[in-house]
Amino acid sequence: MADQEIDLNVPVVPVAAAMPLRPGQATNVPSSPFPASNYLGPEQLRILQQQGFPSGLAKELGNTRASYPLRFWIVDNSGSMRSTDGKEIRGTKERIQEVSCNRWTELQGAVEYHAELAGLIQATTVFRMLNDPGVLAGPQEFSVADSNSAATMEQDVEQAKNVIRKSEPKGVTPLTEHLTDIRNRIESVEHSLRSQGQQAVLVIATDGLPSNKYGESTQVVQTEFVNALRDLQNLPVWVVVRLCTNDDEVVEYYNNLDSILELPLEVIDDLWGEAQEIHSANKWLNYALPLHRAREMGFKHRIFDLLDERLLNKDELQEFMVLVFGQEAMAEAPDIHSDWKGFVHVLTRVMKSEGKEYNPVTKKLDWWIDIKQLERCYGGGFRLFGKKK
Repeated sequence: MADQEIDLNVPVVPVAAAMPLRPGQATNVPSSPFPASNYLGPEQLRILQQQGFPSGLAKELGNTRASYPLRFWIVDNSGSMRSTDGKEIRGTKERIQEVSCNRWTELQGAVEYHAELAGLIQATTVFRMLNDPGVLAGPQEFSVADSNSAATMEQDVEQAKNVIRKSEPKGVTPLTEHLTDIRNRIESVEHSLRSQGQQAVLVIATDGLPSNKYGESTQVVQTEFVNALRDLQNLPVWVVVRLCTNDDEVVEYYNNLDSILELPLEVIDDLWGEAQEIHSANKWLNYALPLHRAREMGFKHRIFDLLDERLLNKDELQEFMVLVFGQEAMAEAPDIHSDWKGFVHVLTRVMKSEGKEYNPVTKKLDWWIDIKQLERCYGGGFRLFGKKK
């Protein structure tokens, strides 16, 4: 893996025809029961692993597809997305660069990636631009993997990319009206979701406070937004807020939502912000891009929720390693309490088989797990690849 390019987009995969957003009218979503299979085929897994996903996490995306088969993205293309506090990873593994850019460029890369990822694992995803990008860019809404038609899949993938690439940030942040429409559409498939124990995912990718059509973010406007989120509380939906800003006021606003709502909700920063938070609690982990992409798409697991809060205990640590590297890979690992040395030995072998990924904290290629830090946190010393230093 060390010689492969870091490609932020997966290969072309089947998607459904893009659907224009008609003002005041919701587009269709699948009304039949969603597929419950959590199986990803060998080619799907191979592509995910080429993208840097460790074996266990790649398979977990199949579980995510089965548990959360329908996704909505609200993509903020408002004028404030021109602000220049964004960042991207470019280059190859031999020469990786962190490039400063505006917020919209960073979000463009994420949306392109998730459009193709949704097609790869066949997870129906509807992307809604916050503001109409204009006829020259394309439709305000497009969908991925809502059809099995292969005849137009390459055209659909190219259209999805073209809409994102041609769109320019403009306008305000009318989040509430989009939430209202998405709520109605989730209600229309609520029975199908509940009958299979599934949920929809709503990803709000934004850099600003909700506003009205005049760009005003008054207390009334913010209250309407919170009420629109409350309306989702009784529906089978999991909400992810993907922040695209370093503005303290905006960050604080969205972080506070969790305390005033009973809605399942997670707020995540960009790759670098999340990596720093997780590093402060669990220094042994390389929070590489595949982990971040999984969380952006709505991957949910209680261990992931703990990573930025505190040091995992040993039981949680063992569960995390199985989650990331896979049950089969970690099958030979002994109990972490009774044989710490043996556990680290197996973990080191498994980790080395996965190769290195770019570490946003150290700014270089690193193993997924820093064994020295792991020993300092849990073992009372440290070893490097199973040997005393």
